[in-house]
Amino acid sequence: MSILHGTAYPAPLYQPTPKVSPLLCYGYFYAGQAGLGPMARHVNSALRRKIGTRLRELRLAAGITSQEALAHRVGVHATYIGRLERGESGVTLEVLSAVLAAMSMSLAEFFEPFDHVIRPRRLPRQRT
Repeated sequence: MSILHGTAYPAPLYQPTPKVSPLLCYGYFYAGQAGLGPMARHVNSALRRKIGTRLRELRLAAGITSQEALAHRVGVHATYIGRLERGESGVTLEVLSAVLAAMSMSLAEFFEPFDHVIRPRRLPRQRT
């Protein structure tokens, strides 16, 4: 038996932590210095914000006053709907289609006001 914080654990369950690579620590250190934490954050792009604004407008026009009610109809978490509406998360066409179906709207109707080209500053995955 091993004792950890005053509690006895069977020996096979308690394993010492493996050594961490210095390169991994270096990456976490500099990501932390940049305010990114261990994972990089996505850029809140103009296109995501425009999609989010459109979703919010359509939700309110459909008479769905809360993000929770829409999330329940779609089958996703309410915080995801909020992140979509704020432009903080990207959305797949499958999820967008499900959200629009909950509001009795088609993809064509959703994209109707997108009448000009929105060029991203950079693509998320570019091959070099």
